[in-house]
Amino acid sequence: MIRTDICVLIPTLNEEDAIFDVVKTLPKRVRNLKVTPVVIDGRSKDRTVSRAKQAGATVLIQKTRGKGAAIQEALEQISCDYVVFIDGDGTYQSVELPKLVEPLMDGKTDMTVATRLAQRDSASITPFNTLGNIAFNALIRFFYGKNITDMLTGYRALSRKKLDELNLVSQAFEVETEITIEALRNNLRIHEFPLFYKKRKGQTKLNPIHDGLRIFKTLILMIRDTKPLYFFGILGFLFFLFGLWPASLVVYEKIVFGSVQHVPSTILAAFSFLLAIQIWAIGMLADMSLKNNQRLENLLRKKR
Repeated sequence: MIRTDICVLIPTLNEEDAIFDVVKTLPKRVRNLKVTPVVIDGRSKDRTVSRAKQAGATVLIQKTRGKGAAIQEALEQISCDYVVFIDGDGTYQSVELPKLVEPLMDGKTDMTVATRLAQRDSASITPFNTLGNIAFNALIRFFYGKNITDMLTGYRALSRKKLDELNLVSQAFEVETEITIEALRNNLRIHEFPLFYKKRKGQTKLNPIHDGLRIFKTLILMIRDTKPLYFFGILGFLFFLFGLWPASLVVYEKIVFGSVQHVPSTILAAFSFLLAIQIWAIGMLADMSLKNNQRLENLLRKKR
């Protein structure tokens, strides 16, 4: 078991070009609290492990696959007061660690997030990725009413107590999305601040379209699970609107001609309206189940 005050958790996979500087530039202490860099490596085929050890990091070799799985696996072996997540590709300024941890120590916030969009190298994020990030953030604002400016950033910090309250199950890189939504679901206070974002060192491992779709899928499924009344309400409303078109045609024919000439329109309208009602009912049942689960979670927390 690794015991420290502040754990800086760094998932890596073939990051030999950047990992040494990421670890070496981390402060050794923040307000007299010991900082321990822990690299959880996904079986890199380059010199990532040796370079991390040279820089002074504690290295764990991942038994599973995926960034989310790496984080969960590492946390099982770490005992600390604060957890900081940072990517090992050299895009974030690890020297700025105090800006993330000190607000937590002062009790001003529950999670700190270093945003990438305001200050960055021109080649650090592609226009396509920027557009996707803006779209994802807009969904968060719509469903949760929170102005999150960068939900996908890889540099953030929480107290271990607050982190343990989050239900994290993602095995892959969608873990940032999951952390953000879980923090919102648990009403954590989130403090964002801009931090200069550099172009990564080495070859990127992400596919913008494929991985963007995976993030979108994760986001939609989590909205479904955490905001079911809104999710199913909007979905049902769309089917209701769709049913208005054939229904209006049926009413028009009945008024003008005295009979319905397009029977399929009647069937389509009835089907759309019934489906909308069923979806609304599912949303209400799902919301009731969610509220009961939240009450149970609150009772369990009070007994700890």
